[in-house]
Amino acid sequence: MDIEQLTGRCSCLRHELAVAYYSVPWNTGLIDRLTDELAASERAMAATSLGYVRVVKTPSAATDSPRFWAH
Repeated sequence: MDIEQLTGRCSCLRHELAVAYYSVPWNTGLIDRLTDELAASERAMAATSLGYVRVVKTPSAATDSPRFWAH
């Protein structure tokens, strides 16, 4: 994923997180998943912009978060 795709993903995740926080009662499982994915995407953005890693989107049974592969 390039930096533009990661930026868009972070924006979507922030919106979904805001919606999840407005829901009563809170869906803590969803909030936890969204914060984990947001953190992973933000780490990927930082690493990509510094040139440390190449981020490859791979399917995962546990999560749909980006995976980090050193190059």
